[in-house]
Amino acid sequence: MLATADALGRLLDAASRVDGHERVDTLAALNRVLAADVTSPLDVPPMHTSAMDGYAVRAADLAGAGDTAPVTLPVSQRIPAGHAAEPFAAGTAARIFTGATVPPARMPS
Repeated sequence: MLATADALGRLLDAASRVDGHERVDTLAALNRVLAADVTSPLDVPPMHTSAMDGYAVRAADLAGAGDTAPVTLPVSQRIPAGHAAEPFAAGTAARIFTGATVPPARMPS
């Protein structure tokens, strides 16, 4: 097994500087390195979305939860990708799927 410092040293020794640049079509860019950073002028997607399937909850509803003090929340809605999420009330959870819009929290009255 190689130490991390030795592995890093080997990688850096094997690396070579790339001089110059050329313009190629996007489809021909496989295995190439960008000459400059590319940043988007807008957020994509333009809303908060779920990175995976799961449940959306309000953090305040889980305060104090633990092995000896479990919290059970009723599921108030199901949010598939492509559908608008409704605000959910305190004390509830929402079933959410990958790519779905995270629901806004409804403030307690």
